[in-house]
Amino acid sequence: MINPFLKQLSLTIEQTAMSQSLQGVEWVVAVVQTIHIFAVCTLMTAMMLSNFKALGVLKRGHVLYPLASALKGPAHIALFILLLTGLVMIIGEPARALLNPIFQLKMLLLLVATVCSVNVAIQQKKFENNFFSNSGNNLLQKLLALIAISLWISILFAGRWIAYT
Repeated sequence: MINPFLKQLSLTIEQTAMSQSLQGVEWVVAVVQTIHIFAVCTLMTAMMLSNFKALGVLKRGHVLYPLASALKGPAHIALFILLLTGLVMIIGEPARALLNPIFQLKMLLLLVATVCSVNVAIQQKKFENNFFSNSGNNLLQKLLALIAISLWISILFAGRWIAYT
């Protein structure tokens, strides 16, 4: 069932000058989608490495260990780019996004994955700062990391699934 609010929002956005402009230039959406995909790659790499670090898969001596921390800045930039490109894609094709249940699922998963990943980072920081940290916190960190990995992979699948619905 289509949410009446989202239907009205979609129609309102579709009638804006910006939406009309984006719909009139075929290559804009393709370019924005390409930038969006590059940002997804950057963010997913950062999230996976961070979660692998939290799981203990990446140990201090591992060649990718420093990269997990070094990608925090690019991950924030990628998240910002994803927000901007996502907004452009929604404005360009509001009905395709807002009325699509898979898109709605993806946004929910994104919200939960972000909260989960922030908690993983907080737990990881606590664990790294406290040498005598108990294993309960480490277990929580690992559980959150596994959940976060599952959520990020689900977001990837949902993002691809949007194209086919």
